[in-house]
Amino acid sequence: MTEFKPSDDFESKVMKRIFLYEERKKSKIFVLKRLLDYKSIRYAISAGGVFLALNNIYILFIYFFIPIACK
Repeated sequence: MTEFKPSDDFESKVMKRIFLYEERKKSKIFVLKRLLDYKSIRYAISAGGVFLALNNIYILFIYFFIPIACK
């Protein structure tokens, strides 16, 4: 059986691909961090959370307190 002999630039090709993979992975994370830097987006996320919380309180009111009042 013959031994495998990599080409002379094998290591540099592999390292280039690894660096490219790491850069792509980092760029996806930075997009989210850059979006959160805008105050308007942070306010929109907060407003959405407040809306969902108020909606949950309303649903609890409808399911638990309205039937008690109707009896």
